[in-house]
Amino acid sequence: MLFFSLVRKLGLDYCHRCDEKIENYKELSIDHIEPWLNKSNDLFWDIDNIAYSHLSCNSAKSASSTSNPHPSYVAYSGGCRCDACKLCKRMYTRYWRWKINYENR
Repeated sequence: MLFFSLVRKLGLDYCHRCDEKIENYKELSIDHIEPWLNKSNDLFWDIDNIAYSHLSCNSAKSASSTSNPHPSYVAYSGGCRCDACKLCKRMYTRYWRWKINYENR
């Protein structure tokens, strides 16, 4: 909680992935801007390569392709559960329900 308080005090409590506010310490995750795996260990420790994100956004990043646009229904399908991707999923579902009902008139 102390670390989250510091992040919030510095104004860094916005997700690097979805640009939404990180509301509490349970959502906070340390993220690498540029993936370091299979690259240089120096990139892992580079302070300029560190950002903060929602835990769900950071987890979804590794589970899905880096080419998935974010926020989007595709990112949601890939595992992201940030508020922006949830909204995209709801909009996608509503659109297809409307389209099916419209075509069946």
